[in-house]
Amino acid sequence: MLSGLLTKATSLFQGQKDGLPRRDHLHLLQHKRICDSPLLLAAKENDTRAITKLLQCRSTDVYEKGAMGETALHVAAMYGHVEAVKTLLLAAPDLVNDPMTSQEYEGQTALHIAVAQQNLDLVKELVKMGADVSSPRATGTAFQVTEEALYYYGKSTNMDIAQ
Repeated sequence: MLSGLLTKATSLFQGQKDGLPRRDHLHLLQHKRICDSPLLLAAKENDTRAITKLLQCRSTDVYEKGAMGETALHVAAMYGHVEAVKTLLLAAPDLVNDPMTSQEYEGQTALHIAVAQQNLDLVKELVKMGADVSSPRATGTAFQVTEEALYYYGKSTNMDIAQ
């Protein structure tokens, strides 16, 4: 069913010249990739038991990347799952500063995601686990000011997050 939806969406976006349909297509691919990966799906679902079991398997790569260059930590952060974030960081502490690698989201860390979502609990947990608060820069095209951009994450108005 998901493959059929992806095929339909792809056909709708073909021939589009601006970047928005391409980004929509990439988000569909991202969703499909998350659903196809047991670790990414467990992070999305906040299934800490599954994450723990998967990380005990030799075949599980904790550094596995999704369609947008996101790790399971990024996925857990996208869905605001503090418990999944804790479980992943206990197993692989160096994930905390691992950036996304796609052209759209290059440089984005789990901390960027938590701040953009104004999820104070997640921000605190990531900082406690060693998130770099001063040097990471998200430089992907999604963070650049353009005429087509519907949003811009240049600053936060939530002073609790900023402090």
